[in-house]
Amino acid sequence: MAEKKCVDLDNVSETLLITLYTRACESQRPDVVFKDEESVEMVKQIDYDFSRGENASP
Repeated sequence: MAEKKCVDLDNVSETLLITLYTRACESQRPDVVFKDEESVEMVKQIDYDFSRGENASP
């Protein structure tokens, strides 16, 4: 796997990252409504503490 990329975010960018994370989480549910494998791969490559607002993990 490629090295994780550290991100420095402002409020708007962080909001967009949360949306990406939510899509990745939804894609891994057993009862998935939509599947977005690209978001899963992107989240895996970003060095960010996604646990700050979520209890699920991609």
